[in-house]
Amino acid sequence: MHAAVEGTRGWLGDGVAVFAAHARGIFERLRLPGPVQDTATVGTKPYLQPLITVLHRCRRSCLAVVDETHAWIWSSDNIAKISTITDEAPRKPNFAGWYGLSEHRVRSRAQRLRVRHYRNVAEAVGRTMRAEAVDVLVLGGHEHEIPLVVQESPAALRTRVAGHFVVDPSTLDPGKVKPLADHVVARWLANHDEKLAAGAVDDAAAGNHAVIGLAGCLAAINTTGVSFAARRRRRPGRGSGLRRLREPAPGRTAVLPGLCEQRASGPDVLEEAVVRVLRSGGEVILVPG
Repeated sequence: MHAAVEGTRGWLGDGVAVFAAHARGIFERLRLPGPVQDTATVGTKPYLQPLITVLHRCRRSCLAVVDETHAWIWSSDNIAKISTITDEAPRKPNFAGWYGLSEHRVRSRAQRLRVRHYRNVAEAVGRTMRAEAVDVLVLGGHEHEIPLVVQESPAALRTRVAGHFVVDPSTLDPGKVKPLADHVVARWLANHDEKLAAGAVDDAAAGNHAVIGLAGCLAAINTTGVSFAARRRRRPGRGSGLRRLREPAPGRTAVLPGLCEQRASGPDVLEEAVVRVLRSGGEVILVPG
């Protein structure tokens, strides 16, 4: 254990996964994107389900804090690389002139400047998300400005907005922003997972390329290429089962809810199913029950 944590002092706030097999000369240490509970598992193969859980829960995101003339943009795991945007500030809206005509012109120009600024922000956010390979956006700023930023963003970017938090950009502290953004992403992820589970039930009820039951889903995994799977932790009193969802070409989709979180004695069928999905190029997501 001392060897496992050695050299990880710079990983504060993150977890560490260790794979060790002395007889085979294996010692691998992986940095995880978030904190984890202390867990030890002994077996003949690496246990992947806890890793899948933390990777799904700690979703990387793009953060953008915006006001009417400035913006600060960075990825949630790279606080050292913050892009800054500063655009021309509009005049005060109460500026007046001859019969108020100057005030009207100033207001119109101020609105154009704001629109241009928000569009510049949207372009910069898109570049950052592509460069950092993230697909979730969290916005921060004054409550009245967030809808304007979303409104001036392209449709493709609006669909990636997980939510927002209210903060005064003039007192921006990036270190204090991340917990606010993490809360937004966690809420968005919970809603996403709930819709995923509900969609599995609906598809099964409609007979739309879906099955319910452990045996049926294991058969689907064994005979077809599964492109998506999720496992749901079982609450007391709930049964277990696997649900297969819509069938995207050229693979199939599977969701595995209601499964016991503790490993039973003997072969771990669920772990073997997870490994098979991953080896076939599929994705595994653990949906909380």
